[in-house]
Amino acid sequence: MSSDISLTDVVLGSAEWVQGDARRTAVGLDLDIEALHWGLQHNLLKASGDAHRRVTLYQGDVRFPISRAKLIAAAAAAHCCSHSLSDAFEKQTSLISEEEEGDEEDGEDDNDHDEEGNEEVTQAVAAGAGAAADIVCAFNYSCCCLHTRNDLVLYFQQVRQTLTDEGGIFAMDLYGGTSSECALKLRRRFENFMVKYYMVMHRSFVKLSMWMDVDLNT
Repeated sequence: MSSDISLTDVVLGSAEWVQGDARRTAVGLDLDIEALHWGLQHNLLKASGDAHRRVTLYQGDVRFPISRAKLIAAAAAAHCCSHSLSDAFEKQTSLISEEEEGDEEDGEDDNDHDEEGNEEVTQAVAAGAGAAADIVCAFNYSCCCLHTRNDLVLYFQQVRQTLTDEGGIFAMDLYGGTSSECALKLRRRFENFMVKYYMVMHRSFVKLSMWMDVDLNT
């Protein structure tokens, strides 16, 4: 399974998927390094059994091939334990931040950073990232972050190339309905959750462009 651009759902969905069957593997791809880090610490490393060994995480843009993404946690390695995996992620996160800052001054050190950052995970079994997926998921309305037809087409092309030729499934959700096209406040409470409630605020909606300004507060 491949899980794309859905913030912490990328890691949570991958963890839940591999826990359902010992033969399952998952690849998570997201552009937000902080969301991936949070999901790793709170979902993947707490998964039962050897689930964390069968999930590979990448930071990258879903519009382009995963070969252009950064490997940040290759949990499929048999020698990786929860502690070393977390440490490797911390190290890679730091290196990515340094690299992004260095790009503005000097773009010649990219290879050095990549080699050093992947030092602890180069033996990981990340081959599954290049294999065809039976399922590709993009939940949490994440496709709505792609605002142009060109971006959507680029992403859908990547999804099609990722799915197995034998017949795969692409699952995504879309945001809509009459209440989505007007200003409103929606407050929901949860028991036994990290936050007691959250509030969704629709500040504006432009019907001509279907552009919406939404805030999520806890």
